Amino acid sequence: MAGFMSLTQGGCIDFTYIRFEYRGHGLFRRLYEKIESHALASDVAELWVHASLTAQPAFSTLGFTVVMQETVNIGDQKLKRFEMRKLLTNNTAESAVRQ
Repeated sequence: MAGFMSLTQGGCIDFTYIRFEYRGHGLFRRLYEKIESHALASDVAELWVHASLTAQPAFSTLGFTVVMQETVNIGDQKLKRFEMRKLLTNNTAESAVRQ
């Protein structure tokens, strides 16, 4: 498996992972385009994600905006992440396909 991305019923992109050796080849964008198409077909008006520091630039490139920065505690670790959102219209799907 090269990577995966999942979408909840509430429009949250919950899990995203691309194996290191497959990064930089457009897989993230292709997976996202499938997610966005599915969301539009399901009448989801907005997508959102808790993006890691490394994923934030990729989601920004796809039109997501940072709503707020968060810090979550996992064991002894404090991890920074970003809540990001993107409003969907049929025009966003059409522009994603043209790119």
